Amino acid sequence: MAEWREGHEWFRRSEEMRATSGDPGFTVDDATPVVLERFRVIAGLRMPDAARSGHVMSCPWRAPGR
Repeated sequence: MAEWREGHEWFRRSEEMRATSGDPGFTVDDATPVVLERFRVIAGLRMPDAARSGHVMSCPWRAPGR
């Protein structure tokens, strides 16, 4: 859980996120309101050829080096 939180906090505090939000002072802490959504997978999709060949797509909110 700590790794998940670290990655999400890194992404939310990134320069890219601040630029997108239009608020250069934006930060995330324990008082930041969040919206949670629950979903259920009802069907799987076939992987593209690149994924089957061992290419792994990167996670956009994962901290560098993780």
